[in-house]
Amino acid sequence: INNELLAAYRGQFDVGSNEAGNPLNHPETEAKDTFVARHLGTVLHAAFEQLCHDGLASWNEKRIAQQTIFWRAQLQQLGISVNDTYAACERIARLLQLACSDFGSNWIFDNQLEASACELTLLHNGKTLIIDRTFILNNERWIVDYKSSEPAVGESKTHFLHRESDAYRAQLNGYAKAFKAIKNGPILTYLYFPAIQCLHAVDFSCPKP
Repeated sequence: INNELLAAYRGQFDVGSNEAGNPLNHPETEAKDTFVARHLGTVLHAAFEQLCHDGLASWNEKRIAQQTIFWRAQLQQLGISVNDTYAACERIARLLQLACSDFGSNWIFDNQLEASACELTLLHNGKTLIIDRTFILNNERWIVDYKSSEPAVGESKTHFLHRESDAYRAQLNGYAKAFKAIKNGPILTYLYFPAIQCLHAVDFSCPKP
C-alpha cells in the first residue's frame, strides 16, 4: 500500500504528528506490549476521527472489515511488526464495532454537534494538548478522552472506572483549564471506553483563569 492510497483513506492521518509524534509518548525504554498498545491507540483515535467525519451511518461491519488493510499499514509505519499487526487490527475492529453499536453513547460521534472537533490541538502554558473529542451541548463544553482499556480479569466495572478516573483526572483537568483560558463557561469531562461501551463522567476542579 503506497502513501498516496493511505492519504486518500485517512485524509489528515500522519504517523509523525499528534499523539504519535508527541515526545511525551516516547519513553526511553518500553515493553513490547506497551509499545503495541500505545500505537494501537494512535490508530484507533484516527479511526474514531474518521468515524466522526464520515458519520455513523457510513460505518458498519463491512466498512470496518475493509479498513483492516489500512490499519495494518499504519501500524507498520509506526513500527509494529507484521505479525503483531493482526491481533492489533482485530482489537481495533472490535472496539470500532462496539462503539458503533453503543446506542447509549455513540451520539458523541455526531459531527453536527455544535463546535464539533476531533483531535483538536490546543496550546496552553507552553504545552501542546491533543483533545480527542469535544463539542458543545446545552451550552456546556464537553471534553471526551478515548481509552482502549478495559477491566482486568476479576476486576469490577466500578473499581475499574474509579482507577481510570484517578489516573486521568489531572489530564482532563489540564484540558479543561486550556478551554477555560479561551472562554470561561461550564465544562464537562468524560472518559469513553468502547470495550465496555461506557461514557464515564470524571469530576474535576478547574479554577477560573
